[in-house]
Parts: sequence; C-alpha cells; structure tokens
Amino acid sequence: MNTLSEKVVLVTGGTSGIGLATVKLLIQQGAYVGACGLSAEGIERTTALDPSGDLLLAMQADVRRRQDCQRFVERVVLQFGGLDAVIHCAGVGHLGAFVDTDEETYDRLFDTNVKGLYHITQTALPHLANAGGGHIVAIAGILGIKPLANASIYSASKYAVVGMCQSLSHELRRQNVRVSVLCPSGVDSPFWEGIPGKPRADMLLQPEDVAQAIVYLLQTPAPVTPNLLVMQHINHQLWP
Repeated sequence: MNTLSEKVVLVTGGTSGIGLATVKLLIQQGAYVGACGLSAEGIERTTALDPSGDLLLAMQADVRRRQDCQRFVERVVLQFGGLDAVIHCAGVGHLGAFVDTDEETYDRLFDTNVKGLYHITQTALPHLANAGGGHIVAIAGILGIKPLANASIYSASKYAVVGMCQSLSHELRRQNVRVSVLCPSGVDSPFWEGIPGKPRADMLLQPEDVAQAIVYLLQTPAPVTPNLLVMQHINHQLWP
C-alpha cells in the first residue's frame, strides 16, 4: 500500500458526512488536505480537525461555480505546493416521483453532482499533470449503477458521474492519472435531511466506513487502477 504521508489531497463536500470523515482520516494518515463546503458552520467544524492549520486548509466554495473551484484549487496548491488527488464528495440527493420532480430540483442535482465534478476535475487536472500523475475519486453511490423507483433524476445524475469517470479513466491514463468511482449503499449522513424514506439505522453504512474505502483506493499500488468499487451494508444490499 502507498503511504499518504505528505500527499496533497483535495476533498469537495469536506464539511459533513462522508467528506468530513474522509478529511479526518486523511489527516490521521499524514496527508495535507484541502476541504471545501458551502456553510461557514461547516468550515468551522472541519477546521477544528486541525486547529494549527499545518495539515488542513478549509474554505467555502460552491462546486457549481467554476470560479469557486478555481480559487479553491489554487489556494490548496499554493499552500501545500502541489496536488496529488481529488476526492469529489460534494453532492445532493432527491427521492420522489418523476412527475413531481420540478426543474429546479433537476438543475440542483445535475449542477452539484455532475457539473461540480466537471468543474473541480478540469481545474485540478493541470496540477495533477505537473505532479506526474494522480488520482481522482468520485462518490456515485449505489443508485449510480442500480436505479430504483422514485430516484429517476438523482440516479440519472449519478449514472452521469459513473459515465464521466469511465471515459476519463481511458482518456487520462497516458497522463498517469487514475480515476475511481465509489458506489456505497445508503450512508447515515446529512444526505437524508428533507428526504423521505431513510432506511433503518441498522441498514446504513457509516461515513467512516466510506472514508476507509476512499483511503484504500488512494493507497492501491500506482500501476493498479481500482475503477469501480461497490460497498453495501450487509443488511441492505442491491445487486447490480
């Protein structure tokens, strides 16, 4: 396994849920971490993981906005001297009947889940290339490969994430950039706020479980590309 000590890792959505757990674990591994989120409260929560600021830069940024992504990436590279990996945890969810899903919800899902990945990846790629290669990990979730009723637009956005990453994996391999997609089943995180139908607690993964999987992906030997990893709670499995 590759050590993550002194590697520079950027985490979108790094102020809650999977992203926050990932930031915490990366710091424990000795990585330099840049984390972004939408709220000042979230940034304060994340900053508390490393009050000295030696290993962590947390700042507000909206991945739906190209200029925010550019500013975020440049700040991380300036502070830590480069970039080795990008973890796209930023995402929003929605479950509801197709006929009741309005255009505002559609735009919110695709702008965050898909365009956010597009923005952060395009702005980060030159820096990964300058480092001689790197790793991109996107969180798609199980509904990115296994659609369900009442999840049509959300699933469509996550299928787009999987498709984008699969294509990028072919396109970027000559630049020594690996691309991985992680598809966890339901996670006990703020994802479920305002969304009906949250599974029972004994059917949900914990954010720390997914963070462990992300670190595992980053630590795989350099020639190996873990393209797609599906992880599910033993009590809540949907086979593709």
